Amino acid sequence: LSVLCRIPRLGGFQKGRTYSVPPQFAGMNLYTKRTLASYHAQGARVLAYLPDRDEDAKLAYHLGFDEILTNGRKLF
Repeated sequence: LSVLCRIPRLGGFQKGRTYSVPPQFAGMNLYTKRTLASYHAQGARVLAYLPDRDEDAKLAYHLGFDEILTNGRKLF
């Protein structure tokens, strides 16, 4: 929520920890450069958590998410 409100410092992210981010929250796309940059600026790693569509998983890969966890087929 702190990232969506553009005040990531209130999120209490810890350097070196990995945080999972779903593809969407309340209809808003979370797989964006801004979202990723907010976590990385705090020294946190980001896991793309269960993208439903192949396009979402590929987007997370191209944006530079640190890890991708999916139930889908092997994409890469």
